[in-house]
Amino acid sequence: MPATIPLDLARIVAGPYPALVLAAITLWGLANCFLGYPLFRVMLAAHGALAGWAVGVALAHWLRSEPTSVDYLVAAGVPAVLLGMAAWFVCRAAFAAGVFWLVMATVVQMSPEPGALMWLLGVVIGVVAGTVAYRQLRSAVFLITGAAGAVTAVLAGALLCTGGHGWPDLVQTIFGRQQVWLAWLLAILTVALASSGIIAQVKLSELVSDIFMPHGPGRPRTLRRRGTRVHPKFTKV
Repeated sequence: MPATIPLDLARIVAGPYPALVLAAITLWGLANCFLGYPLFRVMLAAHGALAGWAVGVALAHWLRSEPTSVDYLVAAGVPAVLLGMAAWFVCRAAFAAGVFWLVMATVVQMSPEPGALMWLLGVVIGVVAGTVAYRQLRSAVFLITGAAGAVTAVLAGALLCTGGHGWPDLVQTIFGRQQVWLAWLLAILTVALASSGIIAQVKLSELVSDIFMPHGPGRPRTLRRRGTRVHPKFTKV
């Protein structure tokens, strides 16, 4: 009888998880909490490069019936490099467009029968929100990865320490045995860990060279000796 993979997301999330998997989830949560922004940038660049390579391969097959290795290198390598470097700006534009659409739709739906004035108001507020989102994506990554990483690490660590194998086990340990103090302890640990992770990411972004990090508004440039101030085009991504 062939094995089947359960497609129910609730069952997958509920577990059970072996201890090794819980330890790996805890470490991954801590990594995202304290190193979320660098990980996000690396993964974003990797996905952009892979997308560029796929586009280049398709282009090579479209231009030539039997592409050679040089054809693949030129047609796929160049888009891979360009999209890998431009992935951050594409992500910022997509994030701003999503926030614009969400805010505009929310404002328009506040009226039961939206007219032209309501649509205009929604567009104006959406443009403002999208502009703020475009400029503050880095801060959003700090907050999201720090909070999500802290929650993941604390919950997985709690399961590991209490001997549970799934989220129902943790709920039963806290509420079924009337140990509500454990819920307060986990909440305090989550807030403390998230705050520490966000602060660490902000400090780390200031220590890393601005050749890798985008120059945020109000952030002073990194001081270097004259011989090291080299900024070729497309490197500040």
